[in-house]
Amino acid sequence: MPIALAGVAVIAAILIYVFQSQPPPPPAGANVPAAAGAQAGMPDLSTMTPREQFLRLHDRVMTAAEQGDTATFNRFAPMSLMAYQNLPEVDPDVRYHAATLRLHTGDIPGAKALADSLAMGQKDHLFGYMLRAAIARFEGNQAAAGEAYRGYLAALDGELKAGRPEYGEHQSMLDNFTQTARAGVSGQ
Repeated sequence: MPIALAGVAVIAAILIYVFQSQPPPPPAGANVPAAAGAQAGMPDLSTMTPREQFLRLHDRVMTAAEQGDTATFNRFAPMSLMAYQNLPEVDPDVRYHAATLRLHTGDIPGAKALADSLAMGQKDHLFGYMLRAAIARFEGNQAAAGEAYRGYLAALDGELKAGRPEYGEHQSMLDNFTQTARAGVSGQ
């Protein structure tokens, strides 16, 4: 009996040592890099489509901006804009994201050009109004922001009925902007 207890204690000690020396497994659903050489926590961009690469870099830059992480922002913003320029084709969703990047990097003319190009393709696209409002707020132009809010609200029902896929992908963003636009119009 004493020998059996000693054996169990030795096995338990070995198991404790082994489990403590191994790194914990990633949480379920965590983004584990596909490439062996990828940095920890960084996805392997080479396995993604150009569009996915751009959107992943965009999200990283915008998260850094929200968190005040200027080092990450400054490192990845140019990469994200380069990824946008390398896209074989762009859609309204990608243009919107590129315009927000331009706006956050201080490239107001570039953001305006993308907002205008979005509106040329689809006059009442909600993202065009959202961009014009963001640019106007950035410039401190309340009249232009109000005009963008009114245009957005006038187009809202018809555009939502159009069932554009980008609207479904960004429903919470549209809901938040709708509240902002209504408050902006009622506050004038």
